[in-house]
Amino acid sequence: MTYLLFLVLFGFMVGFNYNLWRYSVSFGSTKLSIYDFNVINFIIDIVLISIFGISHSTLARQSAKRKLKQYIPNKLIRTLYVLIAVITLFLLVLLWRPIGGVIYDLRSTIWGFLLMGVSLFGLGLLFISTWLISHFRLFGVAQTYSEFSGTNLEPLDFQTPSLYNYVRHPLYTGFLLFFWFTPLMTITQVVFATGMTVCILIGTYFEEKDLVASFQEQYQNYKLNVPYRYVPGLI
Repeated sequence: MTYLLFLVLFGFMVGFNYNLWRYSVSFGSTKLSIYDFNVINFIIDIVLISIFGISHSTLARQSAKRKLKQYIPNKLIRTLYVLIAVITLFLLVLLWRPIGGVIYDLRSTIWGFLLMGVSLFGLGLLFISTWLISHFRLFGVAQTYSEFSGTNLEPLDFQTPSLYNYVRHPLYTGFLLFFWFTPLMTITQVVFATGMTVCILIGTYFEEKDLVASFQEQYQNYKLNVPYRYVPGLI
């Protein structure tokens, strides 16, 4: 059920990012001047992003998982993590407010189609990245099935398939392309994309600390062999 909720919400999130319906990142912003800036709405949006980012990053840490094990079965922790991500993301989409006007609007132009192509490439990249190691473990489906069916779930070995030989976090690369390369760019979209980028950067920092603690020299060597986190040759 949690997995299905995530799929529905993520589909809604795509429309949110591309301004396809009422609940979208730049809804209302096109009526504003680029010099307009609503401070109250800005604070609301920052709080919404912070709630999502803090909960998403905190619950992914090993220290949080150890505490949660005292209250719920270990195999259900990932499902709880995904469920909380769904709830906080739903609140972000539902309560998001316009902040400022249009920076550029390249919809229906060749440049707009090119930007949309890059963004859709990012969307495809993040989707493919979820399958490279274990899609259903990532979303807690395999763990939940194992818990309720009584079957054994072997721990994953350290793997670096395909895209992971070029960057260490191709999933996050996909998200960054998805958020930033949109044909309609407003002040509101910049705040949203910047906030989500900060969440990714902070999450990556703590995630890599956990990976070093879990895989030690193996992950340290991987960082030496693949020095770039998101973009080969750049960062």
